[in-house]
Amino acid sequence: MIGRKAAVRLQLGAGRRITPLIDDGTAVAKLKLYLRDCLDHKTLREAAYRCDVSVSTLSKALNGTALPNRKLVRQLARLTGNKETVARADTLWRLAAIEDLGLQPKDLIFPNPQTVAELATVLRAYLVDNNHRYELTPDSVAMLSRHDKTADGSVSTSTINRMLSGKKLPSDKALVAFLSVVGVNATIRAKLLTARNVLAEERRQVAV
Repeated sequence: MIGRKAAVRLQLGAGRRITPLIDDGTAVAKLKLYLRDCLDHKTLREAAYRCDVSVSTLSKALNGTALPNRKLVRQLARLTGNKETVARADTLWRLAAIEDLGLQPKDLIFPNPQTVAELATVLRAYLVDNNHRYELTPDSVAMLSRHDKTADGSVSTSTINRMLSGKKLPSDKALVAFLSVVGVNATIRAKLLTARNVLAEERRQVAV
């Protein structure tokens, strides 16, 4: 007869365990607890095989403190065969990604960046908080900007990377192109452009 501990070890696969996780109120904890439910009695080995990742990678995603990548989150949610589960997991991931940047959802609705670095952090958050069917990257934003008729010109990948690094204040044109592709509404776009212009004026005054 197999003992209880041995049975648990066999069930999870490869001797790995899902360690206890307390809901501490953070978005990351809520996401990981939800993903554990998505296993739906599958072993870690079986779930890892179906998600095309290693057992170690899956174990870290469910047990570690780091935020799992969006692709794996969606793969785990699809194990349930329920579209609503996938949509819920994606929402939880977006909230966790925003939290991982040190922001709250309200910071994206009422942005008030005081420094170039804070502006860059908000812009990085808009890469994950959008309605695109796939995860946006600097490369994909640059590509989409070349075909965006609502933006005044395109923006290059290198310019976007500098914009998101927080080391350089973006130009009006580059910022508008980025926000247009990401899908930020006109009201928020105006707030961010105002913040950008205030920072530019502060720099000019210091240079004088």
